[in-house]
Amino acid sequence: MRGTRVHLICTLALVGGFACDRGGDTASSAPAAGAPSAEAQDHLATADEQPSEAESVPYPEHVRERMAAAHAGIQACYQDALSDDGGVEGRARFRFQIGADGTVNAVEVPESTLPEEVTACAADAIRAQTFDPPSDGEVWVEHPFVFSTPAGSSPEASALRALCDAAGAATGDDPAAIQAAITAGWAERCAGDLEPACAALDAQLEALEPEDRTAFLRSSTEQHGIADCPLVQ
Repeated sequence: MRGTRVHLICTLALVGGFACDRGGDTASSAPAAGAPSAEAQDHLATADEQPSEAESVPYPEHVRERMAAAHAGIQACYQDALSDDGGVEGRARFRFQIGADGTVNAVEVPESTLPEEVTACAADAIRAQTFDPPSDGEVWVEHPFVFSTPAGSSPEASALRALCDAAGAATGDDPAAIQAAITAGWAERCAGDLEPACAALDAQLEALEPEDRTAFLRSSTEQHGIADCPLVQ
């Protein structure tokens, strides 16, 4: 396991939640992946509409709660795909704009490794949500989802469980010591056959922006049925 993970785990443990930006008029060059079906095309904003320099604001708790309640509907999109292909797995990153009246004005998919029908269905489910009206007008929210088979015993689930267990076993008041303990504990738990899955999880986490990692872990633990992970509390 690479030494860079010490900083990574500290970020995961100390930075909470989802990314959330105030709406703006600036544009981003980030490519949109996971193109939707034709029926849902009007539900997805283009990359040109995405604000890239919007001021970051704290993630509203009511948005977190509403998205948690919406997970069942979004999971249903994945379950429908599983009925046709039992091996469907992947992740997608959604970015959506909550308007001044609390409705979702636009949904973007900057990244997706899922079949387009799953991505489009999940985007529709997000668009159907209604939130409390933002205090400062329109607000952009970013939220990743991970979809995987619910067995809970896959290598991916075991790698995630190992990370959560390592975090739970780390004690003390010194942040540096906690970081080192989590890093060492995860490396020990990942030894042997589990190492490739742990390396893949590490690569996924490092590819995310720091503010997105806790949201990614929260979604991942929910999908794999892992409760009480210290990294998402």
